[in-house]
Amino acid sequence: MTRDITQANGLLSARQTNYHMKLRTYPGDIEVYPQWYNSCKCDHAMRCTSKVQFHRVEDRSVPSYASGLLAGCYTTEATLQSTLECFYNQSCVTQILSYLHGEQPTNDMSLNASSPSRFLVNSTLEQLLSELMIEQWAVTPIYEKYYSECQPKQCTYTYKTKNAVIFIMTAIVGLVGGLKNDVNTVQTNSFSQISNKLWKLNLFASVPPSTNENDLRNERMSTRIFIFVFVLSLITILFYYSLINVTITVTREHPSFNEYRQLYEMHHHTLTCPCTKVSTNYKEFLQVTYTLHQMCSSVLITDEWFEYLSYRSDDNQVHSDDFRWIGQALFQSFHTVCNMAKQTISDSLSQFYSNQYITTSVTSFELFTLQTKSSLDQFMSIGKTNLFLALDLIQNTTGANYLLSARKTNYYFYHRYYTFDYVLKDSNETCTDPIERNFKKPVSIFAYPNHTTLLEIPGLLTGCYVIDAALQSTLECFYNQSCVTQILSYLHGEPPTNDMSLNASSPSRFLVNSTLEQLLSELMIEQWAVAPTYEKYYSECQPKQCTFTYKKKNDVIFIMTAIVGLVGGLSTILRLIVPILVKFIAGKLVLRRQQHQDEGINSQPRSTVYLTKILHFIYNFNMFPSVPPSTDENDLRDERLSTRLFIPLFILSLITILFYYSLINVTITVTRENPSLSEYRQLYEEHSQTLTCPCTKVSTNYKEFLQVTYTLHQVCSSDFVTEEWLTYLARTYLYQNIYKDDFLYLGSSTFQALDTLCQMVNRSISNRLNEFYSHEYLSAIVTSPEIFLSTFESLLSQLRPLTTSSFLLSFEIIQRTTANNVIMSAFLSNYQFIGSLDLNIYPVSHSTCTCHETVKCVIPYPVQSHPMIAAPFSISHFFYGCYVIEALLQSSLTCFYDKTCISEIQKYITYTSPFNVTVLDSSSPSKYSVDATIQDILDQLMIEQWNQSIKYDKYYNHCQPKQCTYMYEATNNVVSIITILFGLVGGLLTVLRLIVPLLVKIIAWMTRRCRRITVQDMPTIGT
Repeated sequence: MTRDITQANGLLSARQTNYHMKLRTYPGDIEVYPQWYNSCKCDHAMRCTSKVQFHRVEDRSVPSYASGLLAGCYTTEATLQSTLECFYNQSCVTQILSYLHGEQPTNDMSLNASSPSRFLVNSTLEQLLSELMIEQWAVTPIYEKYYSECQPKQCTYTYKTKNAVIFIMTAIVGLVGGLKNDVNTVQTNSFSQISNKLWKLNLFASVPPSTNENDLRNERMSTRIFIFVFVLSLITILFYYSLINVTITVTREHPSFNEYRQLYEMHHHTLTCPCTKVSTNYKEFLQVTYTLHQMCSSVLITDEWFEYLSYRSDDNQVHSDDFRWIGQALFQSFHTVCNMAKQTISDSLSQFYSNQYITTSVTSFELFTLQTKSSLDQFMSIGKTNLFLALDLIQNTTGANYLLSARKTNYYFYHRYYTFDYVLKDSNETCTDPIERNFKKPVSIFAYPNHTTLLEIPGLLTGCYVIDAALQSTLECFYNQSCVTQILSYLHGEPPTNDMSLNASSPSRFLVNSTLEQLLSELMIEQWAVAPTYEKYYSECQPKQCTFTYKKKNDVIFIMTAIVGLVGGLSTILRLIVPILVKFIAGKLVLRRQQHQDEGINSQPRSTVYLTKILHFIYNFNMFPSVPPSTDENDLRDERLSTRLFIPLFILSLITILFYYSLINVTITVTRENPSLSEYRQLYEEHSQTLTCPCTKVSTNYKEFLQVTYTLHQVCSSDFVTEEWLTYLARTYLYQNIYKDDFLYLGSSTFQALDTLCQMVNRSISNRLNEFYSHEYLSAIVTSPEIFLSTFESLLSQLRPLTTSSFLLSFEIIQRTTANNVIMSAFLSNYQFIGSLDLNIYPVSHSTCTCHETVKCVIPYPVQSHPMIAAPFSISHFFYGCYVIEALLQSSLTCFYDKTCISEIQKYITYTSPFNVTVLDSSSPSKYSVDATIQDILDQLMIEQWNQSIKYDKYYNHCQPKQCTYMYEATNNVVSIITILFGLVGGLLTVLRLIVPLLVKIIAWMTRRCRRITVQDMPTIGT
C-alpha cells in the first residue's frame, strides 16, 4: 500500500528515476516530466523497469548489463522485481566490481548456488519477500511441558461394562423372594376365596391349626392389618416409581448427517458427537462471493482512460487544479483505492480460508453459522482496520515529512536568477500551513492565460496530495453522461468509449454522492454472500458415534420388576411384625384383665416370670416346624438348630448388605433452574468439574464486558501540539527574514509532526480497541470465572504489544520505503539543486554526514541562523535533518520541560508578543525520563498508563443460562438403602429357608453316621 500511495501521490525521487526536470524559462518554473522505461511511462505505472547498465567513463556508448538487476521509477519497485542471479556467479560480481572504486570487503562476494534452498537462483526479491525470506523453520511443541504447566488435579473417565456379579445376584435374590411370595399370595387368596368367606380369611393360621377363639381372632386381625398395610405400601411404591424421572444414556454408532439432524432436533441439549478430525480449514466448507462498486470494473480506471487523460496539447501549461493536469492522477488514485479494497478482501479471505476451525465434537448448526460468520467478520474487520490504519499512517507521515509531489499539487520549483538557487512555492498556498494543509478545492477546467473557470467538475477535489483529495471526492459527475460529455469537450483525442458514465439506476448500497472514503470504509463491497456448508463440515468432522441423554418416567417393566423385588421383603417383614404386634397388643389387654388374679396367685417376681417365658420361647423357637408337627426329638432338635443357624446368618447377611450399599458411591444428577450469578458461583465452587450451564445467548461482543483505558505521554495533551502554538511558529517566517534551515522556519513542521505522531498513536490504539471490542465471544455454556478471566487477561496482555509492534512495523516500513526511494523533501532538507542551468541534485550535508549516506543525519536546531554566520542559539537535543520525522525521532523534549529554554527561543520571535505556553511537568509521574528520545517514547506507543477491566457479571448476565446441571457422587441415602433391604429380605429369607434346613440335616446325618461307625468300631472287653 505504501508503494501504491507513493505512486498515486507522484512523490518525486531525488534520483530523478520517476520524473526528470527541465527549466522552461530562465529564470522561471521548472517543469517535471515522467521517465520512460521500455515504452512504459512512470506517471502511468510504478513498475516500469529496464536493465541496469554499467558504463566506462572513457566509453559510455557501450554499456554492460548485470543479469537480474533492474532500474525503474522507484528504487523499491525495481529492487523487488530484480533477481540475485548475478550474485551467484563470481565472474558477474567481479565485472560489477570493476566499475566501482575503493577496496572490496572480501575476495569472494558471490552467493553459494549449491547451498540447499527452497528458492530458485532467478527468484525475484518480491518472491523471496512473499515468503519472508525464510528458507526453513522448525516448530517443536513439547507436550510434556504443556502437561506439567496444566497440572491436572484429577482425571475422570467413563466406560461401559456388563452388570457386576454382586448386582446380578442381588437383583435375583430380590426377585426370587418377590416372585415366591406373589405366587403364594395368589394361591392363598384363590383357595381362601373358594373355601372361606372373605371375613374368615386367615393368612397367619397356626400349625397345627388352632381352635382357640382368641388365637383365631388374633390371626384374622393380623391378616386384615397385613393386607391393608401391604396394599397401601404397594400403592405408595407404585406412585413413587411412576413419578420419579430417570436419566437414560443412548449411544448411536456412525450416525449419518440426516440421523444427526434428527437426533439434534430431539436431544440438542445433551447430544455430543466427538469428531474424529478436530481441525478443518474454513475453505473446506465455506465459500464467500462478493461484488464491488461498479467503478472498480468501469472504463474510468482502465489504462485506455489514463492514456486519454495524459494527452495535453497545451504543452504542460495548465495549473495543478486543472482537470487536464490532475485528472489522470485522480483516476489513477481511484484505481489504487479499488486495488487496495480488492487486496484487503483477498488477503483477509486468504487468511480466513487457511485458518483452522477447531471442534472436538460436532457443533450445532446455529452455533456453527454464528461462529463462521463471526470469524469472517473478525477477519474482514481486522483487514479494514489495518487498511485504514496503514492509509492514515502513510498519509500522515507523508504530510509530516512534507514530501514533494511531482504532480505539483503541493509545491513547485522556481528558479531565482538573482540568487542562482532553486526554491519551492506552495501550489495551494495552504500546504505549508500546518493548520490549513488539509484544505481541498474543486477541480475545474480553466482558460489561459487568465485562469478563467470554464467548468467546475462536481465532486472532484484536489489538494496537497492526490490520494487525500481522491478520498474526499465523489463520482456524482460520472453518473451523468451530460457532465462527462462536457468534460470530454475540453479534451483532445478519441475517448475509449462513447458512454463513459456510471449507471445511476443500478442497485447500490451507496449514494451517488458518497465519497470515495465512504466507499472504501466498506471495502467498496456492494454485496456479498457467505455460504457455509454444514453438511461438508459434518463430513470433515467424521463423528464415529453420538451420545445423548434424556429423562423419562420409569417404564412398566421397570416398575413391575421393582415392585416384584420389593414384594418379598415387604411381605416377609409384615408377616414377622404384624402377628407379633397383634399378639403383643392382645396380650397386653388380656394381661390387664387378669393382673389382680396373677398378683394373688403368683408369688414369684414378675421379672422372673417374664425371663423364664423368654428363655423358654427362645429355646423352643422353631421357624422350620414339620407339617404335621413332629414329636421326634431328633427332628425337633434339627428344626431348632436350623432356626438358631438361620437367624445369625440372616442378620449377618443383612448387616453385610447394609454396609455394602452404605459405602458404594452413586452418581446423582441435579438441575437448578434460572440460577443467579451468586448461585452459579456457589455451584461452581462445589461442583466445578461437572457443572454445565447452557447459555441462552451464545455470542457476546467483547465490549459488553471489557473496557480498556489508557493515557498518553503528557506532550500529546500539552500546548506544544495545539493549533495556537503551531500557528504562532508557522507565522514567523511570514513576518521575519528567516533562513530556511532555521527553527523559526521549520519548527512548526516539527511540532506538527509530533502532533501527527500523537494522533496516529491515539487513532491506532483506539481503532485496535474498537476492532477488539467488536469480536464475538462464543460460548455455548457458561465459561467458568477462572477460565474466563485468564482467557481475557491473556488476550489483553497480547493486545498492547501486538498493537505496538503492528504500528511500529508499519511506521518503519513507510519510513524505510521513503528513504530507499529517496523521496525529496519540500524543504530541500535531504537533496537540493546546485547550479543555474544544469539541474543537478546533490545530497544535503548535516554536520559530519550527508543524507545520501543515511537519513538519520541530523544537527541541533539553530535559532536565528544564517548561512554565513553561526547561529546564536541552538536547541539542545532537538534536531533538524534529512526528513522531519527522522530528525524528530532522535530528538528529546528536554528543552520543553525548561521555561528558560522556551523563553530563549521566544526571544527571537519578534513579530508578536510571546505565546503563553505551559512547559511540560517534570514532576508529573511518568514511565519516561525527561531526556527520553521521541523514538524511545514511540517504542512504547507513547502510553503512560494502560488499565483494563474484565466484568464477569456482565458476561454472565448476557449469557443468561436458564438452568445449570451438575453431577456428584454420594453414598446411597437412607430411603434407597431401606428400599434395597426391603427388596432383598424376601429373597434372602427364601434362599436361607431352603439352604439352612438342608445344611443342618446333612450335618446331623453325617454326625449320626459318624457316631454309629464309632460305636461299631469299639473293641469288646472280655471277662
